[in-house]
Amino acid sequence: MTDAAVKVRGQFDTAVRRSSDLGLSGDLSSEDIDKFRNAFQAPKDAVKNRIERFQKETRLRFIRADRADMERLVNSYFKPLPPFESSGDKKNEFPNAIALLSLEKWAEENRKKNTSNFG
Repeated sequence: MTDAAVKVRGQFDTAVRRSSDLGLSGDLSSEDIDKFRNAFQAPKDAVKNRIERFQKETRLRFIRADRADMERLVNSYFKPLPPFESSGDKKNEFPNAIALLSLEKWAEENRKKNTSNFG
């Protein structure tokens, strides 16, 4: 998301500069244009604020990946047991497996209903 915001900011800066070069900015001074340009947040800040707003609106919680039971993860990989498939490129399943095991541990610690059904 930050890359997209940086790209848009660059396009905006280019459009403002070209508009000024072509005389499309009318009576606006370069100082006025700079004030207008600077009224927009830096891309990194805009993305951070958007994530924080989403977090507040949805009551999003970040769950640390270090909650996952690594012994169980490795055993599940080699047996294979869920959340790993019995065939295919299982190494690509590690990120999802870690997320699921971390979420399961969090749910257990916080007395939430466990939504996963493996292991």
